[in-house]
Amino acid sequence: KLKTLLNQYGVDSIEEAIEAADRYERKKAEVQLKKEAFEKDLGDSGYATYEDLVAAIKAIKIDEDTSLSLSESIEKYIEARNEENRIRQEIADIEILLDGYAREFGDKDNLFDRIGEAKMLQRELLEKLKSLKPLPEGIDGRALKEEFERKVAEMERLRDELHKLEYKKASMESRAPEATGEELERRLRDAEEDFKRVKKKGLAIKRIKELTENLLKRIDRDNHRGLKKDLEYYVSHITGNRYDSVELDQHLPEGFKRNDGKLIPYRLLSTGTKDVLALALRLTMANYFLKDSDGFIAMDDPLVNLDPERQRRAVEILQEYAKNKQVLIFTCHPTHAQLFEGHLIHLQEQG
Repeated sequence: KLKTLLNQYGVDSIEEAIEAADRYERKKAEVQLKKEAFEKDLGDSGYATYEDLVAAIKAIKIDEDTSLSLSESIEKYIEARNEENRIRQEIADIEILLDGYAREFGDKDNLFDRIGEAKMLQRELLEKLKSLKPLPEGIDGRALKEEFERKVAEMERLRDELHKLEYKKASMESRAPEATGEELERRLRDAEEDFKRVKKKGLAIKRIKELTENLLKRIDRDNHRGLKKDLEYYVSHITGNRYDSVELDQHLPEGFKRNDGKLIPYRLLSTGTKDVLALALRLTMANYFLKDSDGFIAMDDPLVNLDPERQRRAVEILQEYAKNKQVLIFTCHPTHAQLFEGHLIHLQEQG
């Protein structure tokens, strides 16, 4: 800090600062004397211009042996004026410097106190520097300092960026929906589960559609009528004769016809009634594919979307079917399993 103060005021040491102050006092006194002499020579004589002074010099009669010529006198006068101007500028500069010292330190005693404190701090810093471990070999101290300064600047930039992001985050949170993040995550999980369930069901229906189309390409009209008859039998029984026939479009079910003769299109059927159609289709196709073979049919929760009465009727159909073919029913509903009164096998998750 001492060096900074000395450099700030253009001196290299305390001694030089004191010498500059003394020199200022001497110059100031010299200027004052010259100023008084100049004012006495010119101000009191009434010479207002250079020409008046020249005229006055020419009017002076002096001995040639002891005086200067007019040109020499004028040259001396100009030199004196230039020196005066230089001294005045130097005085002004020193006054500015001293004013700065006065504002910074107050007086000389305070300045010397500050110098003492700076020297003490300098000694402490030197002792700390001596106690520090030297830099590893091959490390450039200047380059290390520059890298440190770059890292500090980068840290400041990142801190500013962090503040901007925090402000942006707070602004976004103020516009966030009322539901919490946990609630939104729960809704997302539920939606994903519903999507998986619907997708699974859709894939099953797609497979049934593909198999049905392949089947219809291979069967003759008599077989077609037989399949339609089986399909209508299952639908009628499970729905308690609410629907007694099935309308087909290009060999695919278009809708159910009620016992009052009104056709209900497939798109208007309830979820439970659509599941009745799916179950009836599976049994009808199993009749065709299995025929006299020893195959079996497996179903996954065929009763989920059926009301209790339709569940009972569907169980009757499956029990009747099981008299000739093996039927495997997978369900996670114990009440559904009890309806079948068959051979129950309980499965548990491992782990």
